[in-house]
Amino acid sequence: MYTRPSFPQAEAHENGYLTCTTQPPIWFGVEVYIPPDANILHGDLITLRFQGYGQYQDVDPNPDIVETLEHYWDGIADASGYNFWIRDVERLIRPLKENAGGEASYLVTRAGTDVGRSASRFVQFDRVVPVSPAPPDPIYCWIDGNGPEP
Repeated sequence: MYTRPSFPQAEAHENGYLTCTTQPPIWFGVEVYIPPDANILHGDLITLRFQGYGQYQDVDPNPDIVETLEHYWDGIADASGYNFWIRDVERLIRPLKENAGGEASYLVTRAGTDVGRSASRFVQFDRVVPVSPAPPDPIYCWIDGNGPEP
């Protein structure tokens, strides 16, 4: 079992969420950090898996919100860890609107053989713009401005 990944952008939020005020904004990408681990060796293949959920923490997994990214570990360049970036934001992040969830975990493969995986890390997504008085339909934030979404 490897050290679980983290979502560095969520660390500034008091509850650890990804929201309209996250920096850098989630519509530019979501960062997933893989910490260094003495059991990850130079040349190991790290395969990140991201899964989106309709409801935080892990309720209603959305089969359309799944992404895998790969990276070969470099013992020198990755000595302080490696940052994956989820960049397909229209498909993977925009659907995560209100009290939604994201899960990240990774698999380590060495010389073609799976040698272990991390525990999962969950993060809550909430793109609702607080408006008072509350409108009948929620207003969501995104790169092209705030407004209702289907």
